[in-house]
Amino acid sequence: MSPAPPDVVVVGPEWPERALLRAQLIDEGCDVVACDAWPIPREYLRHGMKPRVLIVDLRGLAEPRGVLDEVRYVVPPDRVLVVTALGTLPADDIRAMGFHVVTRPVTVGEIVSAAAALLRIGTDPDRGCTDRDRGCTDPDRNRTDPDRGCTDPDRGCTDPDRGCTDPDRGCTDTGRSRTDDR
Repeated sequence: MSPAPPDVVVVGPEWPERALLRAQLIDEGCDVVACDAWPIPREYLRHGMKPRVLIVDLRGLAEPRGVLDEVRYVVPPDRVLVVTALGTLPADDIRAMGFHVVTRPVTVGEIVSAAAALLRIGTDPDRGCTDRDRGCTDPDRNRTDPDRGCTDPDRGCTDPDRGCTDPDRGCTDTGRSRTDDR
């Protein structure tokens, strides 16, 4: 049995932001691989180790359009989050390629939130997810944990879309996260 692919692969040439982004994603419970240039993960991804989300930071990439053109053929665009950079490609052009976009100026926290939203979409059976590689039915990848976006009540998840609906577990407001009163 081959190892499971990471939840997130981060491609970003600038190490301080890449390191902070990786650390925050790990803190959120994600398995993360980070690298500084596109050629590094390219072969890794082509051999079936597709992450649930690929984050590509365009700032500092020598050929951003070329990277995105190649990324489209390795990872489905609906699983890619592109962080724009001034002077690279317009956000509308990137969206037209099918990618999700976060535009600068942006914080690491905002990038993590956007990635987390993509991770939740990829694990939500109500949104059509049936792909084991995306964690929909694989308990070994922590998809039974509501804090990681689990929405499958058959696996004990009581927090669909992070709005808990199980009053026996202290949930009182379906519009709020988990069981908090905030």
